[in-house]
Amino acid sequence: MGRKSLATERRAQCLDAFEECLVEHGYAGATLERVAERAGVHRTIIRHYFGGRDELVDALLARLRSRYAERYLYDDAGESPDETLAKVLDAIFVPFTSGAPTMDRVFDALYATATSDPRVLEFLRTFYRDATERLEERIASAHPHASRAELRTVTAGILALGVGHSILDTIEPVRERAKRLRVAADALLATLRAGPSAPRSAPARRRARARLPSS
Repeated sequence: MGRKSLATERRAQCLDAFEECLVEHGYAGATLERVAERAGVHRTIIRHYFGGRDELVDALLARLRSRYAERYLYDDAGESPDETLAKVLDAIFVPFTSGAPTMDRVFDALYATATSDPRVLEFLRTFYRDATERLEERIASAHPHASRAELRTVTAGILALGVGHSILDTIEPVRERAKRLRVAADALLATLRAGPSAPRSAPARRRARARLPSS
């Protein structure tokens, strides 16, 4: 595999710095001057590769969409629907790191400015609409007999647990919380019938018990 081009490296370097500034200084405080200083480049470098701050924001949002796809959109033809769904749920409740700040922390910074920036608000709305649809599809594949109303209820509950975990983890990181919320997600899934009045399978119950923290 060939070496990355200088342009690719520079763009990644600037976007990493932008993420760090967002987490530390907030959306309004992540100025081009601060980003350039954090990246160790002159401000003109950022303008050369991105243009202005609006274009830098656009590039960041595109990067977040790509990372979201890598994190959640598993599509392994060799896996069962149950296995694929388990991986997606693990990704929701396991911290995501990619060098600099976690993706969740960057999203926290975007939440804080969504009401004052229509572009960020629209991005978040589209993002969560897509996340809801994708997760519901994964759950439906693993629970084909569930009704649409049941699928929508469980999907909403699991996403609410994930967003709540992200917010609480910002205030007070607690490793056990992620484990317990992952078990709570399994409990929501357990409400979906595997068939008419059929109980959840024994393997599924064993997987849920295995995720319970020891203390």
